[in-house]
Amino acid sequence: MTDQNNPFSDAVPGEPVAPRAPMGRLIVISGPLSSCCHQLAWAIGRHLDQSMVIDGPVLAGMVASEHASAADELGTIRTLLLRYCAEIALAETYRRGGYDVVIVEDLPGHRLNDFRDLCTPDDIHLIILDGTVKNYPLGLHVMSRPDVEALAAGVLSRLGESLLKKAPAPYPSSGITDPAVEWQERGGPSPWD
Repeated sequence: MTDQNNPFSDAVPGEPVAPRAPMGRLIVISGPLSSCCHQLAWAIGRHLDQSMVIDGPVLAGMVASEHASAADELGTIRTLLLRYCAEIALAETYRRGGYDVVIVEDLPGHRLNDFRDLCTPDDIHLIILDGTVKNYPLGLHVMSRPDVEALAAGVLSRLGESLLKKAPAPYPSSGITDPAVEWQERGGPSPWD
């Protein structure tokens, strides 16, 4: 069996191909970001065989200069979407290598929808730490406690409850599948401009 359709494959035609590692899981820790979210992400990572933690606020801090792009609402949205894309791209790289990836990111309300649209077609495990159902309606809701390692073990034992299947087709009510077009339909310029 060869992987002739993959341009990056080292496979030699006619030679057997080593099996790929299974795709790792995508676990998102969200809620009002506090040190507990970061501690829980690292504790969950330590409980897994192969894992990577991606910290959204740390990634945001890596931006050296934004000039005026974040000065208005559109710039803020653009910055968030770029950060989500970077998190998801890095996560996918490691997940393809068999790593489970834990992302720490505050995703209330519509931000979760944007994040899930970018993750499509992947499922995600969403853990909400100390968040209200009003602001964070989906996911497995847990409360922080002093023993973070025990909390991580408890979350992992209930991980199936946190699974959000791949997001439905984006913007089903309007039939529009391009976020830039959707934004323009609502009267604004494209967030990508």
